[in-house]
Amino acid sequence: MISFNSLYSNCQTLSKNTGSTVLTLFKDLINDTQNTILGMEEWWFSEITGTRTTVDGTANYRLPAKMRNVESVIVTVGSNIYRPKPIEDPGYWNYLQSLLYAESDVPQYYFRQGNYVYLWPTPATTGSTITFRGNKRMYNMARADYNTGTITTLANAGTTITGSGSTWNTTNVGTHIRINRTAGDYEWYEISSITDTTHLELVMPYEGTAIAAGSATYTIGEFSIIPSEYHSALMWRPLALYYTQNEDDEQRSRMFWMQYDGGYEAGLSRVPGGLVGKMLREADERNSGVQVDNLKAGFVDVNNNPQSINSLGTW
Repeated sequence: MISFNSLYSNCQTLSKNTGSTVLTLFKDLINDTQNTILGMEEWWFSEITGTRTTVDGTANYRLPAKMRNVESVIVTVGSNIYRPKPIEDPGYWNYLQSLLYAESDVPQYYFRQGNYVYLWPTPATTGSTITFRGNKRMYNMARADYNTGTITTLANAGTTITGSGSTWNTTNVGTHIRINRTAGDYEWYEISSITDTTHLELVMPYEGTAIAAGSATYTIGEFSIIPSEYHSALMWRPLALYYTQNEDDEQRSRMFWMQYDGGYEAGLSRVPGGLVGKMLREADERNSGVQVDNLKAGFVDVNNNPQSINSLGTW
């Protein structure tokens, strides 16, 4: 894993330019590269779910704040699960509204408009759960690595870290922490919450050697959502652009383009290669390998529209 701090530091080292203007450029290009990669595919690693609760007579429901698109919608009404179909055509959606269909707890369609999803027919009761599945909305990385103070207490299989001399705050939530090699396991652990300036909670239990009344050094870093084995792609594209636009060095620019995507974006190849090509192939392999068993008893098709499962236990 390569933190945001290490990414832009490495870019400066490789470019042999440590100026503040170039530093800002590399930070912007790293975030732009992340957004470019995320826009190529509905990546498995960015999938998230979120829920809303139906309200009698209300058709529209705001998407979860961190969700940028919708892949599917499921509505759970009691023990029944409905899967309304998406409508992409606004004209057809307007036609459905003109039908003046009665409210119903059997949703048949959904339509996204802006940050809202509309159900048709409009729900007739309050309290059913709407589950959205989509992809995470990513915000630009901005945090430098942080290593002030020490770790004094951390139990094996524990999730609470106690520090000394630190000033942790809520901006650290979602970042990762790593204990140094001599005291910890040197693995990155995501931070779930900050209790105060010297106490934080981990998402997953710590697997290294316990620390008690210690003074272990550590690093807190911000990371891209992109899988760690592809983090270096976030350096290769900025460097390729830098050498094209700032140094007019075609040879070095081409080298970094080849490492990034085999030269695809730069027009040097007809198909993506490099790390991006490897990511795309991995995504294809995951999709082509999906196997879904036939639905068992309890599956009901309502007018060939939503699918209802009468009991969670009938899958």
